Amino acid sequence: MKLNEKIQLLADLKEQWQKNDENWQRVVNKAVWNNPWYTKENVEQRVTYIQNYFLKMDNLNQFSQKYALPDLIIQPKIIALRTHGQMPLDSFHDFIALFLSGHTVQLLLDDRDKPLFMYLLNTMRKINPAITNHVQVVPRLKDFDAVIMHQNDLSSQLLVDYFGKYPHLFRTNKKSVAILSGKETPTDIDLLGRDVFYYFGLNHRSVGKILVPQNYNFTYLLDNLQGWNAVKDHNKYHNNFEYHYALALLNQTPHYASKYLLLLENNAVLSPVGTLNYSYYSDKNDLANKLIEQRHDLQCLVGDPKWQDNCVPFGEVHYASLETYDNKQDVMSFLKDLMKD
Repeated sequence: MKLNEKIQLLADLKEQWQKNDENWQRVVNKAVWNNPWYTKENVEQRVTYIQNYFLKMDNLNQFSQKYALPDLIIQPKIIALRTHGQMPLDSFHDFIALFLSGHTVQLLLDDRDKPLFMYLLNTMRKINPAITNHVQVVPRLKDFDAVIMHQNDLSSQLLVDYFGKYPHLFRTNKKSVAILSGKETPTDIDLLGRDVFYYFGLNHRSVGKILVPQNYNFTYLLDNLQGWNAVKDHNKYHNNFEYHYALALLNQTPHYASKYLLLLENNAVLSPVGTLNYSYYSDKNDLANKLIEQRHDLQCLVGDPKWQDNCVPFGEVHYASLETYDNKQDVMSFLKDLMKD
């Protein structure tokens, strides 16, 4: 398949997918049944995002033109992708980059979102059977030239050593940090709730920590996050919250809490489900130093871009473009470099 045929196939997939037929609904029900962290609402949020951002014809063309992708690769490599099912279709961005690059995709699907992924692959196969020459779904990774996977999927250092022999992109756990000035409006805080609670905070782009000025009003924050209190009705989320809340009480750990969110002073960017870490900063220089210290665990910054440079606006952290990569690892550049070998 040539590049323009692949782009057309992805655009056709969007059209077919948006029909929201009974077969797709059965697949969603199966995925939700198999994985309690998936809800119909979260699947719909993710699907709408993929359809409107990743599968839009103009965006696909712009993405391909940015990297000057060739129509065909004479000697394509086999690139292994171990998908990561922390949220619905978590690795679909990687899949698109691999598919458009011209290399052959070897997919080892995470059980958590395998039904969703297989529906899309089967739909693409019905639209254009030639996709079978470019995408392989396998029970285990073997006979590949390079690999992309989330490092937490590796169960031992032996596996890290094994896959590390190949050209690779290994992703580590990261989270986003929100910077608050203390001047946020109730609307700002409500939008921040989207960054914190979408996908129950399991997405690698979710906000896991906030940086706040001295004497910050946490009551104001919790009061204006009330619109997200429905998360307490999710059994697994609520159990996580109750567990960490009980630990805080037993250990007499200073904290702030609502009925569904626990705020803990902690330097770490990564926070457990049901909790949100916070740290204070004294001024912008202190803030800059704290961000430098945490850069290795930092996915992106969230806040008011007018107040702090390089911030994603409140409420938009989960809406990255095709040209925005997790862990700031440019997948397409990595794939293009493989063509030189």
